[in-house]
Amino acid sequence: MSVHSASIRRWRGAALLMVGALAAFLGYLRWPTKTPAGQSPLVLLSSQNLESFRHAFNAADDRTRVIAFFSPT
Repeated sequence: MSVHSASIRRWRGAALLMVGALAAFLGYLRWPTKTPAGQSPLVLLSSQNLESFRHAFNAADDRTRVIAFFSPT
């Protein structure tokens, strides 16, 4: 295998990785943001709505509750 063919394969691999990352990003942007019927809508927590979230969370102490945090890092 020559250095030239290894370089081409490396570039093709990088291009394929970039296309895959772009496709994943575009899929993320187009993903439906609606919740199923009967489920509360998704919210972004902030200092302005934290108290209402805490109240709703604590009011549901007779049910299973899940808090999921997703971070890009």
